[in-house]
Amino acid sequence: MAGKRFEISTGIFVDEITWQESNQKNKGKTEEAKTIKNRVDKVTAKIQDIYNQLESLGQPFDVFSIKNKFLGLSNGQGFLEIFDMVIGNIEATLEKDYSPLTLKQYRTTRKRFAEFLGGQRMKDIPLANIEYKFLKTFDVYLKKTYHVAPNTAFCYHKILKKVLNTAIAMNHLFRNPYDTYKFFRTDGKRDFLTLQEVREIQSKEITIPRMDQIRDIFVFACFTGLSYVDVSKLSSDHIQKGSDGADWIIIDRSKMDNWCRIPILPATNEILQKYENHPLVCRTNKLLPVPC
Repeated sequence: MAGKRFEISTGIFVDEITWQESNQKNKGKTEEAKTIKNRVDKVTAKIQDIYNQLESLGQPFDVFSIKNKFLGLSNGQGFLEIFDMVIGNIEATLEKDYSPLTLKQYRTTRKRFAEFLGGQRMKDIPLANIEYKFLKTFDVYLKKTYHVAPNTAFCYHKILKKVLNTAIAMNHLFRNPYDTYKFFRTDGKRDFLTLQEVREIQSKEITIPRMDQIRDIFVFACFTGLSYVDVSKLSSDHIQKGSDGADWIIIDRSKMDNWCRIPILPATNEILQKYENHPLVCRTNKLLPVPC
């Protein structure tokens, strides 16, 4: 067990004076002392039985596996089983509690983790077997196989941690292995475009229709301050008349969760008019044909 230990309450109370710290027993020859001794012996025997049962399975386990089983918590629940349940809950409340992008992130993380398990000839892994070393190995797998940046790996770990917290809430797991495995987001070096540079992009002649479309959507985002996700969900319902008689974009921002009123400038209005008859816009009632 590599020197690890855990503490739990047995519900047995003894006088500090009668307790022998050296051999972890209650001294005395009274009936009460004998009763306490028998109860402690039963707890010790139960823990030994659990250890023997886990050892006979021939699968990795640690002191926390023993603790979970002693407390009646499940050790056999598979991680991907819980993951699938979480994804099912997200799908059931899509567009209410969760966005399509969040669902996509969970599905991608689940896919990567399943691929990682497959490389180790495993279809799933018991929750109790996920520990620091296992998470570190997964982190290395992501960076070596998919060449992800630290911040991308951060997103994967954040989702795994949430799924494991769900397992804890369901009493399938006693502790989250991310309590010891820490992951961090790094501050990226971001530059910004000047207005002149945006104007140059806006006026550049592009002959490839797909690239021309993407350029227009990018310029629209620049002049409105909206993110890709917010631009992609814009519909005619988001355009309303303001007290000044002009058209405004009124929307709840996805990440910031706040209500925004954005004036439609001549540059953004020109882009909206350019795509008002686009097939995708007409079919979906969206303002712009934003690609996936």
